[in-house]
Amino acid sequence: MEVIRHQYLFVHSAKCVGTPSDFHLQIDDGLIERHNNEERIKLTLIDFNMLHNWGNINASNNTMRFVNLTNNAVTTITIPVGFYSMADIKKYINTAYPSVVVTYNSNVNRFTFTFTQNHQMEWTSEIYKVLGFRSTETPQGTVITSTVTCQPRAINNLNIYMYNVQPVKHHNVENVEGNSVKKSHMIARIPVNATPYDNIIWINRAEHYGFLVGEEKLQRLRFRFVDDDGRELSFVSLPPCTFTIKIDYVKPKVKDLSLSRTLDDIKEYLRLLFVASQLKP
Repeated sequence: MEVIRHQYLFVHSAKCVGTPSDFHLQIDDGLIERHNNEERIKLTLIDFNMLHNWGNINASNNTMRFVNLTNNAVTTITIPVGFYSMADIKKYINTAYPSVVVTYNSNVNRFTFTFTQNHQMEWTSEIYKVLGFRSTETPQGTVITSTVTCQPRAINNLNIYMYNVQPVKHHNVENVEGNSVKKSHMIARIPVNATPYDNIIWINRAEHYGFLVGEEKLQRLRFRFVDDDGRELSFVSLPPCTFTIKIDYVKPKVKDLSLSRTLDDIKEYLRLLFVASQLKP
């Protein structure tokens, strides 16, 4: 496709409306608008910057229970929110619960729990991922070892979705909320590979994840951050971020234009196909 012209939209989440993991940007009328019906607007996230200042232990994965099967005593362990190495987690549990000795084998990335009496481990959060167990497991014994590889990070990737939020022109559309229709696109999967308190810097040199929109102009964009399981990242305190959206005004080839039919066009086409199939020869 032919690029006719382009713009750059710089976004600072702290100046948008919403939460750190779900916010929207109001766009001035006419700022992002195509000049004619042959043009299409293509949006691509080209860079991203965020401070990695949230802990790998947070409110979603910091609690568990030790049940002493000899005397039925139940002890809840809560690890304070923050950054922890595997050695830190081992040290904290050893201190918080003297009836167990925790060791960590870095070669296989697994913990071993050695109790003074027979115990059962129960999960009251997703700490089982950190310690190397499955959610369905309630291991018992005096010596218990991780059954799967430990996951020391609560978030492996920042998955960013952009919602092109436009006024509803008719009611025969999907994805309607209130008086708006939302069309979502995943615009980036950014690895959380920065060390604590360093910047997560991501540059989209190949301009992957770009997508075309059929609207004549853009009025409001919504951005939502989710983890690899599709959960909004509201369970951690994300800091403000900055990123740049490249806006290309392109003239697609004929085959590209055919893929950009409106929903009404597609429905009419299918209706005619159905009618034609019912006609007798």
